[in-house]
Amino acid sequence: MKSETTNTTWEKAQLKTELEDLKAKNGKLEEEMNLIRLKEETPLKELVPEEPSNVNTIEWQIDKPEIIKQPEHFYTKYADLIDGFSVAELVEEENNETIFEIRLQSPNKAFFKVSENPAAQKYALTNADYFLQKTCMYDVVPFGQIITEKEGQLSLSGGKWEIIEPAKISFK
Repeated sequence: MKSETTNTTWEKAQLKTELEDLKAKNGKLEEEMNLIRLKEETPLKELVPEEPSNVNTIEWQIDKPEIIKQPEHFYTKYADLIDGFSVAELVEEENNETIFEIRLQSPNKAFFKVSENPAAQKYALTNADYFLQKTCMYDVVPFGQIITEKEGQLSLSGGKWEIIEPAKISFK
């Protein structure tokens, strides 16, 4: 019976990991589809010269899509994957449950730290083993205010921000 429970727990963890990977792949495919749609919707416009000319020419201009500035900061509640944060779970607005702040360095490199928001820190400490153990290094039992001593490092891999180096935190 215990062996069956262990196998079921292991299978559940495997399925959860597979589901998260599929969600991440789906997010990436949706981004690619949006880019394809944007390219298809870009019309060609015929420009008519303002002054008449003796030469019959037609100039074409391809409208360039607006460059949408990517946010430089993202927030998330926890590391939802075994080794990082899935892109699909990141939000652009901080709230009282977003424990981690992710700051982009380049399109595929980022740093992360524990939020300075007191409510988010309190939330993190309600289950520190779950929220902090996979992502941070610390020496004492978690309590009080969380101080990020050294930001962790992330690398974008497919649809997830993989933890390359955990954040180092202390408590005050």
